[in-house]
Amino acid sequence: MLDSMNNILIASSTRSTDFPVLNSFQSTIGGQQDGVVFKLSSDFSSLIWSSYFGGSQNDACYSVKIDSSYNILIAGGTSSSNLSATTGALNPLYQGGKSDGFVAKISADGSTLIRTSYIGTSVYDQAIFVEIDRWDNVYLVGNTNGNMPVINALYSNPNSGQFIIKLQPDLSAIIYSTIFGSGLGDPDISPSAFLVDVCGNVYVSGWGEHLVQSDPPADSLKNMPVTPDGFQLAPQDGFDFYLFVLERDAQSMLYGSYLGDVSAHEHVDGGTSRFDKFGVVYQSVCGGCGGSSTFPTTPGAWSNQNLSPNCNNIIFKFDFEIVPVADFEISQLEGCAPLVLDLANESTDTTNSVWSFPPEAVVLSGGANPTILFTDPGTYNIYLSITDTICNLTDTAVKVVTVYDALYLEIPTDTIICDLGSFDLIANSFGTATSFIWDDNSDFSSPLATGMDSSITVSPGTQTTYYISASNGWPLCDIIDSVQVYFVDGAVEVMNDTTICGGFDVILHAENLVPSVNMTFDWSPNSEIDLELGNVAVASPNSTMYFYVTATTDLGCVFSDSVLVTVINFGSAIYATATPDTIPEGGSSVLEAFPTGYSYTWNPPFNLSNPTGQTTTATVNETSTYEVTITQGSCSTKTSVTIYTREFICGDVYIYVPNAFSPNGDNINDVLFVRGENLLEINLKIFDRWGELVFETQDQSVGWDGTFKGEKLDPDVYVYHLTVTCVGQTENLIKGNITLMR
Repeated sequence: MLDSMNNILIASSTRSTDFPVLNSFQSTIGGQQDGVVFKLSSDFSSLIWSSYFGGSQNDACYSVKIDSSYNILIAGGTSSSNLSATTGALNPLYQGGKSDGFVAKISADGSTLIRTSYIGTSVYDQAIFVEIDRWDNVYLVGNTNGNMPVINALYSNPNSGQFIIKLQPDLSAIIYSTIFGSGLGDPDISPSAFLVDVCGNVYVSGWGEHLVQSDPPADSLKNMPVTPDGFQLAPQDGFDFYLFVLERDAQSMLYGSYLGDVSAHEHVDGGTSRFDKFGVVYQSVCGGCGGSSTFPTTPGAWSNQNLSPNCNNIIFKFDFEIVPVADFEISQLEGCAPLVLDLANESTDTTNSVWSFPPEAVVLSGGANPTILFTDPGTYNIYLSITDTICNLTDTAVKVVTVYDALYLEIPTDTIICDLGSFDLIANSFGTATSFIWDDNSDFSSPLATGMDSSITVSPGTQTTYYISASNGWPLCDIIDSVQVYFVDGAVEVMNDTTICGGFDVILHAENLVPSVNMTFDWSPNSEIDLELGNVAVASPNSTMYFYVTATTDLGCVFSDSVLVTVINFGSAIYATATPDTIPEGGSSVLEAFPTGYSYTWNPPFNLSNPTGQTTTATVNETSTYEVTITQGSCSTKTSVTIYTREFICGDVYIYVPNAFSPNGDNINDVLFVRGENLLEINLKIFDRWGELVFETQDQSVGWDGTFKGEKLDPDVYVYHLTVTCVGQTENLIKGNITLMR
């Protein structure tokens, strides 16, 4: 406990006979164990006073508090029947049993024991904590195995093992006394924190039930009183915390809840357990035993996992939200008129809170989170009050808002210029600004003009943004704005030159490079334009030509450009030929496409000597049609030609040798050839009547001129043997006679 000078007060117990005492009301130990109470300086460097407290048996001090007169209150347990200064107290005599609780008041300097009172019944009793309200009434919480009386209390749980007593400041009489708990006749919890708030409500935090059992049943802390808004309405594993709030003057229970882990034995081994005056409990406890991580945690907590294989430290803060706390946030605490403020109510009870605004404030929207407006400069206080519905305590939050003079700024609209030149930009603050800065950088790093002159002369050569900062002397009120100057020379870009195929449309388009500037477009020549839609036009030219566009802005700036459209025409003479167009099966024909000078693709490409040539040779076994695609760039056209076939026999009729010839030098029938088509191989042998071979050839283009070894043979009848291999590898032997005539 700290006093108003931050000196430290400590209450404890000792068995030592030489415990240091100074300015004491009891300088020696009275029994086997006594309580001790002492004060240290705020820096722990010196002992201000120190004293034993106790009788002839065992005594212990558990709690210490300071009242408004700086008197010290201590509470604890005793088995001594001869405590000092009991005259005039509530219970001047030992109440009996194994032990009693006690409460004692000591003078501020520690030298005088003012009064002591026993607290208890005829069996076991302990006073665990002492508290003081703002009227210096004294409160005790403790455990009992006896029948602690219920006095002036509307709320109690009969036959329970925890008591709360409120005493007069002089410890002479009970104001109220009550008991709470499961009603099973024994203490349910070991109190670990105790509070009386500013309203007189009493808060208790405690833990456990069967403290001597190593593994109590999960419902061993059952039947403790809870409220519907409790955090946990049933015990978790028998080693749980229990939170309890008693309404002032013991009128009713305001809150009751369990808090615990379903699988670990959380408890208090010393630790730290404190309430603040607003009913918030802060506890550092032992939990997660066995490595459990199921104790309740909150989002954003430092750790939601037990990082130890066994027990670990658990810290929790629990707000009962019973004492009213007014609080709010505001969107800004200073600014320029007109200033709009958004208020966010963060009080513990927004329903019963009341806003208070100065008369200069205009409420734009009400409710728990209002929005207000200040139009005049000044300093204003905004209040939010909340009143507790139980004891009518009021808490008020206030924030101070500073509103500076209004600042206005009007600048020209964005401007378009067609040609190079100078002109003025003029801003108007209507007399509210005291200085201006013009710059073409948004960070105002290279000012173009400063001072009280709100105008500037500019000569932009490209699209430029000019920034202006106006000030009235209050930096929070500075206004920054900008104006764009569009230099629209060359602001139209026409599509690239393009190529189309004859008979197709072309879509022409131009782009406005300054979209914020309105433009109208006109395309020509009109005779070739089918449709105009602003910057887009559709045309269908028959030959290569230029198209022109003229763009005009609202201010009369005129831009012209053109685009060349190349038209690819193949002409009307598009055809293909086959020479010859009729051939024997397996024969060949020459295919040729027209007109010339383009790229060609024949299809199907099979059995062609050159499928991509203008001219190619086709070898076919059946009547076939070939399609040729004629291409230039992205344009193409098609035509086709058919090759017809006729039946072919590798023998007479289709292959023959003349039966007579006259090699007389008149160039008529002077040479004898093998006649026939589709012959792959030949072997012609000619014999005279005596069987002598006079001529032989394997080349169909080589004929017999009627000579043998350079000499002209006489007219006679000769015999020939012709061996042929035709298309398809068909072979035949043909024999016959030849008459040589001179």
